[in-house]
Amino acid sequence: IIPRDVVQASLAGEPPTEATQAIPREVVDQALAAESPIPVQDGPADPEFEPPRELDSMIARFNAMQRLIYRTVRAEVGAGAVNFIRTCCLQLVTDQSDVFQQAGLLSDGSWDAEDLRQAVLEHRVSDPWSDYQRLIAIEIDVLREHIGESRALELQRQVEKADASGAPIA
Repeated sequence: IIPRDVVQASLAGEPPTEATQAIPREVVDQALAAESPIPVQDGPADPEFEPPRELDSMIARFNAMQRLIYRTVRAEVGAGAVNFIRTCCLQLVTDQSDVFQQAGLLSDGSWDAEDLRQAVLEHRVSDPWSDYQRLIAIEIDVLREHIGESRALELQRQVEKADASGAPIA
């Protein structure tokens, strides 16, 4: 696919530039002779997706929060903790759950950081933090039924204060 402005410059007979030299003369001749114009792009190609600069720290903090929740789930639900987390993921809307579909859930309740990073890149997620927060909120809401309101609020406070190391933020 050749950008429209490059084709138009070639068809107008402008002197060759770096951009127009890339178009073989036969293509220009075919475009002149054709009854219908050759398909061209209406602008530049989509720029390559750039993830948020703080993606790695987002993932680290999310995983610290996730470990706190997972410990509570293990204590309350037991061996079904992984299924609990995966079931909560299903409650996310489709575009949000795509971030977690291919990610591995590790034995400590955190998600494989590289899998999360790849999902953000693959699905071009510009704000992964909102997806992470949404999953945490769903998990706490579902846990509330098992641990009661006051313990759920305490867990939520601990989770909100966790930094990337899992320690509370001062």
